[in-house]
Amino acid sequence: MNNWQERDLKVNWHPDTQMADLNEYPPIIVKRAKGRKLYDTDGKEYYDGISSWWCQVHGHCHPKIAEAVTKQIQELDHVLFGNAAHPRAIELSENLLETLPKEITKIFYSDNGSTAVEVALKMAVQYFKQTGKPQKEMFIRLDDGYHGDTLGAMSVGSIELYASPFKSLLFESIPCPSPKCGECKELCPVKTFSKEIGAGLQTDDNTVKNLPCLKVAEKIFMENYERAAAIILEPILLGAGRLQMYPPAWLKGIRELSKKYDILLIADEVATGFYRTGKFYAFEYANIVPDMVCLCKGITSGTMPLAVTAVTEEIYTAFLGGAERAFWHGHTYTANAVACAAAIASLKLFDEEETMKNADRIAPLLFEGMKRYEVFSGIKEVRGLGMVAAMEIEVDPLTGKNMDKSSSKIMKMIYQEGLKNGLLIRPQANVSYLFLPQSTKKDELEEIFERLEKVYAKFFR
Repeated sequence: MNNWQERDLKVNWHPDTQMADLNEYPPIIVKRAKGRKLYDTDGKEYYDGISSWWCQVHGHCHPKIAEAVTKQIQELDHVLFGNAAHPRAIELSENLLETLPKEITKIFYSDNGSTAVEVALKMAVQYFKQTGKPQKEMFIRLDDGYHGDTLGAMSVGSIELYASPFKSLLFESIPCPSPKCGECKELCPVKTFSKEIGAGLQTDDNTVKNLPCLKVAEKIFMENYERAAAIILEPILLGAGRLQMYPPAWLKGIRELSKKYDILLIADEVATGFYRTGKFYAFEYANIVPDMVCLCKGITSGTMPLAVTAVTEEIYTAFLGGAERAFWHGHTYTANAVACAAAIASLKLFDEEETMKNADRIAPLLFEGMKRYEVFSGIKEVRGLGMVAAMEIEVDPLTGKNMDKSSSKIMKMIYQEGLKNGLLIRPQANVSYLFLPQSTKKDELEEIFERLEKVYAKFFR
C-alpha cells in the first residue's frame, strides 16, 4: 500500500464498497486519464473497461470538451435556474430535444441519475392529481430493476442488497417480472440475446401478441391501473440487475399496456442513453415514445455532473396555472452552465467524430470477443448489446459450487487480476462484463481482450 492509498483510507468512504475489503485490496489512485486509458500515481496504465461507471463516451479528457468547459467557466460558472436562464442551458435543451421523439418537448435539469428519477416520480404523481385522478400514487417496477440510491429511487428498484436496511423508509411499489429469456421455458417467438448478436430484436405486432411474459404484465396492469401512476423501467438492458437484457417486443407491449390502462411510462435511460446499446436511446429498439425519459451518465461523457428528465407536452401543460400547480422541486446546481457546456460539446462530437458509426463497427467485435469465453467450464452464457458484453458465471471455479446472484471471492479476484494486467473492470454479482466507451478503437479492443484473456486464464479452463 503506497502513501496515497494510506491517506485515502484514513479520510475517504467509497461508494458501493465494503471498506473493510480495501485494507486487503486498496484502491488504485488515478492521477490522470487520456482517451480510453487511466494512469495511476506510479504511471501504470489501465484500460477503462467500465467507462468509469458507465459514463464515458468519447474518451477521457477530450480536448474539445475541455475547451468548452474552460471557455464557459471564464464567462459564467453558475446561476440559479429558477427565474433565470442562460444560453448554454437553452442550447443544450434544443439539442437534446432534436434527439428525442417530437412528442417530448420539455427538459427539466438535475444533477445525477437518482435525482432525474426522483423528478419523474414526483411529476407523475402530481400530474394525475392535477388531471382528476388523485388516487394514482403508486408505481410499477421491474424485478431486478435499479434506478438509484435515494429513497424514492430505491422504492422503485428491486436490488435487495441496496435497499434492505432502509425498507421501513421506502414507499410501496408494485413488482412486475422482467423477461428472463435465458431461463424461460415457455414457447415464445423471441430468441434470447445470448444466442447471437442482435437476436430478439423483433418488434412486430404478432411477436408482441404472443409473448407469455407480457400476459403476466397485463394482469398486473389490470389489477393496479386505478392506483398506479407510472411504470418505471430501464429499456432493454438492466444495468445493476446483472446486465440482463430483454426483447424490444416486450417493451413495445408494455407501452401499449400503459396507454390502455392510463399508466405513464418512465424510461430510465441513465445508463443506456447516448448510443450505449446501438441506438441513441434504447427505447428506440421498440419504436415507442415514453412519457418521460431520464438521462445522465453519458450526457457529458463523464466530465461534469448533469442529469435530465425529459417529458411530453401533455405532462408539462398539466402544471400550468396558479402557484399551487407549479412543480416545486429544484436543486442548487440545476442546469449548471459549465456542465451544460460540456454536454453541448459532447453531443457535437457524435457528428464530428462519427461516434455512432464507430460504435456500430466495434459492437459486433466486442460481442464476438466475449463469446469466446462461453466455452469455459461453469459459464452460463455470454450476452451483449451495443458497447456492453457480459459473461454470467454459474459455477465458482474456486469451489466448484453453483454461484448465486450475489458477489463472491472469485469476483474480487477477477477485479484484482484485471488491475495486474492493466484493465479496470468491476464484476457485478456473478457477472463479469465490459462496458466500453463508444469511441473505443479496434486496436484498443484487441488489446483489451489480450489483457482479459490473461485474467480469465488464471481462473477458468
